[in-house]
Amino acid sequence: MARWVARGRSERTAPVAEASRALDLDRSLSVIRALDRRAGRQLDRLDHWPLAQWSGAPGLRFAGNDDAGWAGVLVVPVDTGGPGEWLSRGGGPAWVRWIGVDDRAPVGPRLRVLLRAADRVAREGGLTGLWLLCDSGGWLDPYLLDEGYRAVDEVITLERSLRRARSEAFAGNFGPITPEAKRICLRPALFQDVGAVVTVDSRAFQDPWRYAPATMARELSAASVARVALDGDRVVGYTTAVVRDGGGHINRIAVDTVAQGRGVGRALLADINGQLALRGVTRITLNTQRSNVASQRLYRSAGFRVLDPPLKVYHLPLA
Repeated sequence: MARWVARGRSERTAPVAEASRALDLDRSLSVIRALDRRAGRQLDRLDHWPLAQWSGAPGLRFAGNDDAGWAGVLVVPVDTGGPGEWLSRGGGPAWVRWIGVDDRAPVGPRLRVLLRAADRVAREGGLTGLWLLCDSGGWLDPYLLDEGYRAVDEVITLERSLRRARSEAFAGNFGPITPEAKRICLRPALFQDVGAVVTVDSRAFQDPWRYAPATMARELSAASVARVALDGDRVVGYTTAVVRDGGGHINRIAVDTVAQGRGVGRALLADINGQLALRGVTRITLNTQRSNVASQRLYRSAGFRVLDPPLKVYHLPLA
């Protein structure tokens, strides 16, 4: 539970004398461990690499000291090669993947330092904008707005209860299979599929939602279930999911633009639901953007229901 709350505007706009800085590998690891113990608030969007692996990366910055408490921020470009290759290609957007503030530190001034450090790191890397997926509690929102970020969308979570769906067909109420979808072959994703899956992903998603090759390789290797859809020998769609705490979460589902509108997405959704049911989950969740009306229509028709509250998507353009 948080031990502090966001203060009023006077604290958020108070002058700040300290600056952020990078730390060497050993010192960075030490501060990360300290923040893990004492962070009063954390934003954690570390989807594919743990924070410690980013030690020494250009996008990791800290402010504070051992006596007054530390704070830190991690910026990761969409086109990252991972911790060993922070930026694999110039330009493009980046995500703010992590923020942590020691509960002894002055929150408003530290957050100002961190957000401006993220801005500076992104500009130095030639990046075109910063994106951040906020927590539902809204503790970061006023600070983001003060620094020029704007809410541009929301991410919603949808859930399907398998207990409620047991009386349905095994894969669920996913509607008829179209003649075009009957030609599609579904099989487990293999390591050699990474390149083809990245191609599908880049066509199905726009920035900042697409995955770089290194991120996709991590996604496929860490997934409890990873499946691809093939039309002949061509990968035209894929999906990944994880199983934890008795539930399943669908991380990704994408169809190549050349195969959209043919029932491939519905076939993938039915397939991954069946695969998760085989693993004994009692509920399945997934996320999509509020603006993605077509995806919401598909998920609702398959028995998914929206959970509250949504998460705000913030953007700071830099170019």
